[in-house]
Amino acid sequence: MKRQVITFLLLILASSLSGQDLLKKMQVKDISRQKDIKTTIVRNPQHALLIVRSELPDLTFTSNNRILRTTDKGNGVWHVLVTPGTHRITFKGVGFLPITKRIFFAEKQTRGVSVAADPKSVFARINIRTAPAGAEVLIDGKLAGVTPLLEAELSAGTYKLSVQKTGFIGQELVLTLKPGEEQSHYLDLAEEVVGYSLKITTTPSKAEVWINGQGVGRTPFTERFTPNSQVDVIIKMDGYNDWRQSYIMDQDLSLVVNLNDSRVAGVVKEGGSRKWLYIAGGGAVAVGALAAIVLSGGDDGGNTDPGIAGPSFPDE
Repeated sequence: MKRQVITFLLLILASSLSGQDLLKKMQVKDISRQKDIKTTIVRNPQHALLIVRSELPDLTFTSNNRILRTTDKGNGVWHVLVTPGTHRITFKGVGFLPITKRIFFAEKQTRGVSVAADPKSVFARINIRTAPAGAEVLIDGKLAGVTPLLEAELSAGTYKLSVQKTGFIGQELVLTLKPGEEQSHYLDLAEEVVGYSLKITTTPSKAEVWINGQGVGRTPFTERFTPNSQVDVIIKMDGYNDWRQSYIMDQDLSLVVNLNDSRVAGVVKEGGSRKWLYIAGGGAVAVGALAAIVLSGGDDGGNTDPGIAGPSFPDE
């Protein structure tokens, strides 16, 4: 009796939840024609027999609001004597929507039903943890909570999961969940580094780019560096002199290097709404490039031709 009272209290609590639509559905199927059910004999003519096979724990079934039986475990078979006639039998399980079936019993008749969770309504569970914790978890674009997000229930299906945290690079996952499945995911969030970009293009292209003594790729090349860090750039190509220069990354730089010319290739200076590119030997054109100093040839990065005067910038 005590167990029955507890079960009904749990059922009342479950039905009072605001998210009642999250309760799972159950299936009740007639199995009266199965051989083992049909061969069950009821000797008392004043009774019929209800046989219930259930996969669900804590299942209560009532007839006309009278408790017939409360199960204490799943995956079992229960026999209940009932009076002949029509019964409205309601099956209730914790976490499930109740379901009512009208069943007619003749004298000495045996009827059987199976009770199971509806596969289409069984939820899957996900556990999402991150380092560091406190990241927002979005499922199909809707905020589901913050990490650690534990035992979150979702219907079976495919979802796009996004994890976001200020100052860190977000991550995305595509989850395919099966009924009753539980998935756990741990995401290590990389800190987002805010820095300045270094872009290098060369003539000819495909030149090797070395940064701080390490080969990092070929031109055209783009990389970001932490603010105020020093980068030592060397550009190499067979048949050409090495090009080298050092920079302090306090702004975005765009380098255009002509390996065929050992003289200063150009200087880009911001001037009002335009940026002016000065080509060694005279002349200036307005370009939309980022501010940069572009050098070729010698290691000193200076003007190696004493006959070429330093460029002068136009009046603003």
